[in-house]
Amino acid sequence: MIRWLSCSDVSGPKFIVPRQMRLTRRPDRPRRTYCMLTSSTGFVASPNLSHGRRTRLSTTAVPNSGRVGVVLEIHTEIRETGPDRYATLIDGGWAIGSSLNGGYLQLPVVRAVLAAEGHPHPVAVTTDFLTAPHAGEAEIVVERLRTGKTVGTSRATLIQDGQPVLVSSVVTSTLDSNNPDLDLAPPIELPSPDQCTRIRSDVLPDTNLALMDHVDVRLAPEFANVVRGRPDGSMALRGWARMVDGRDPDPLVCLLAADAFPPVTFTLGRYGWAPTVQMTTYLRVLPAPGWLRAELRGRVLASGWFDEDCTIRDSAGRLVAQSRQIARIPRVPLPPEPEEDEE
Repeated sequence: MIRWLSCSDVSGPKFIVPRQMRLTRRPDRPRRTYCMLTSSTGFVASPNLSHGRRTRLSTTAVPNSGRVGVVLEIHTEIRETGPDRYATLIDGGWAIGSSLNGGYLQLPVVRAVLAAEGHPHPVAVTTDFLTAPHAGEAEIVVERLRTGKTVGTSRATLIQDGQPVLVSSVVTSTLDSNNPDLDLAPPIELPSPDQCTRIRSDVLPDTNLALMDHVDVRLAPEFANVVRGRPDGSMALRGWARMVDGRDPDPLVCLLAADAFPPVTFTLGRYGWAPTVQMTTYLRVLPAPGWLRAELRGRVLASGWFDEDCTIRDSAGRLVAQSRQIARIPRVPLPPEPEEDEE
């Protein structure tokens, strides 16, 4: 059951958010912030976007309530500004180098669609990335194409500085946590997370992978050298993922995880920026708590483009998400780091 709450209805301590710029008031009438509480997502309203305040949320913001798993919801908050219109603040700490991660950028858009339609979960999300946004204020406009009792379909546009930066087609419904009736996809075999190599934000020279400060991504041993400048030509990666702040996986985390791993072009020695132009993700069942395991594969490089498929299974081994994207091949490969044997 979905319960709609305004900020004034939510009790508990406020979040501690360091101020990055001067708070200002909008000249228009203050509006309420709405959020959705469900047993599976655990979204909680926070006062940061209420009453027309403007502030850049810091990537180091932590709640003073001691609760875990709130960073993602803080950095993807939405505020209703009118019928099917929402404001959000894009946080710069979810970037790969100087470019914001596409998986992260989809999340406030999907939350806006869920708020507009009333269905609890995304089932399919197809996003066209039009141009690279920057950290700061943005607007989301939702066009509800059809809202039925069990399925809703909407188109949502993320707008910044008066220009659309991405457009998402979102199908919403209700997912369950039951085992799939049929699953013919091969299992994802991995050693334990402790035996895998975590990708740190400083693993690449002169490139800050800030996203890795939020998402704990660990590559299987046979792929660990790929990010150390030793490509293997496989166009494949396997590994684990979870949120650093302890948030258990849900459909939003699965959307993020599907785009959190290095692009498969790393295995070809192409370590530059690989901008995603279109991405489709299917959410299949609600994931069990714990680590997500992922397998990524690419098949074709042609005309400056490459494809990448991602399959995600939860800690119980169930297939919870599938994605496919097409992206530009990095133009110039970076020189590899000197080889160093592991201890």
